[in-house]
Amino acid sequence: MSSSSEQKWTFKRIRDLVQAKLGKRPCLWQMKVALALYEGKKDVVAVAPTGAGKTLSFWIPLLMVLEDGQDKTGVIITPLNLLGKQSAESELLARAGISGDVEAGKHRVLVVNPEILSMEGGHFERLWKKSAFTSKLLYFAFDEGHCVSTWSEFRNKYKYMANLRYLISEAIPFYVTSATLPDPILHDVVSILQLHPKNTEYICRSNDRPDIHLAVHRMLWPANSFRDLDFIIKSGFKEGDPPPPKFLIFFDARKETEAAVKHLRSRLPESLRGKIKYFHSVMTSEYREDEYNALRDDEIWGLCVTDAFGMGLDLPDVKLIIQYRVTCDANTLWQRFGRGARGDGQEGIAVLFAEKSFFDSERAKAAEKRAKKPKKRKPRTQKVKDSNAKRARIAPTTSESHASEDEDDPDADTVYLEPLKRDETTIRNAQSARLLHPVMDDFINAPTRGFLCRRKPMSLFFSNDKRGES
Repeated sequence: MSSSSEQKWTFKRIRDLVQAKLGKRPCLWQMKVALALYEGKKDVVAVAPTGAGKTLSFWIPLLMVLEDGQDKTGVIITPLNLLGKQSAESELLARAGISGDVEAGKHRVLVVNPEILSMEGGHFERLWKKSAFTSKLLYFAFDEGHCVSTWSEFRNKYKYMANLRYLISEAIPFYVTSATLPDPILHDVVSILQLHPKNTEYICRSNDRPDIHLAVHRMLWPANSFRDLDFIIKSGFKEGDPPPPKFLIFFDARKETEAAVKHLRSRLPESLRGKIKYFHSVMTSEYREDEYNALRDDEIWGLCVTDAFGMGLDLPDVKLIIQYRVTCDANTLWQRFGRGARGDGQEGIAVLFAEKSFFDSERAKAAEKRAKKPKKRKPRTQKVKDSNAKRARIAPTTSESHASEDEDDPDADTVYLEPLKRDETTIRNAQSARLLHPVMDDFINAPTRGFLCRRKPMSLFFSNDKRGES
């Protein structure tokens, strides 16, 4: 990009500009991203930890072009409406004179989801045909860029984002940023967005969060009792007692969030039961925004949530993050754990509550039990001509079909199948079959597999050993 200013942009000049406009000192990786987007010659992929300031990297190149007197606009494509609203209403924008208010005619930055951006006959379809608009575009930024791959099956408009390159005559750089872009997902994102290897700049940091302490808790009670969460609200809790640390508990089903809240509230006096809420996609956007603000402002203690709260939402002082049950992959787990300790100087605790069947010790016991069990000889039966009678004979009775259910077993709805290979460890749930990825297996069983720290499996999965810390 040719600059109207004779002064060249250096890291020192960028740092001084951001410090003056926003009162923040940018990191080296943020300035590298900004400089690459300002020059506009290459697409950019950036990986940085949750809470590291990826949002700031959207604004710095806009500050640079404004400083040079250029009229430019950035487009941020975001998966979640609340995340987009949070970005557009950032205090940083107000301070720097950058606004996302299209209706007011101040569109230095547009925050939009992929469905609106690619709507047939929509507002953007008309804008792509107007060079007066497209000539002002500085970049297309894909916030939480891993969603281009991981969400593309149910948010299929992500699959067609590369079409933007053919709808617009100008060459506008793509900027993909996320905390969780392991190699398989990154390769998929590169393919979907058609990022050319020789025309893409990679700025990748370790995504480790040493300020978040990791733990795995073996569940002791049936999962649907939620009694493993009782430590959050101690027995006999009464008004005036110190509140629990600010917390988020992640589930993969809306009904579970509501049932967990009901259980935790039952341990509180009636006057305090509104201090714990649930937050999922069925709630109205106004409700979710209100509860997000209430947690931010310490009006409530914690939320039981689904992925509607999972990415990018910036609360500085969440102390406790819990993933309830092993129902997600490593990418999702790391995003959820990353909601904790996002403020300067903060520390948090992140705990995976795992069903006992996922632990090596339990697998060994199950294998030993199977080995000792005598093989049953197949009983000889007479041929049955009547097909209905035959089906009745081989069908299990009601008592037989529930013989394996144990009300005191947190894994009552899970059957462990003998794995063919270690990387094909399969757990069959009563509702669906789910595959336990090796990194999750290693994370759960790190102490018995020679890892000195639970971080090690995650660090290897995300290639943190190959990435810098700048």
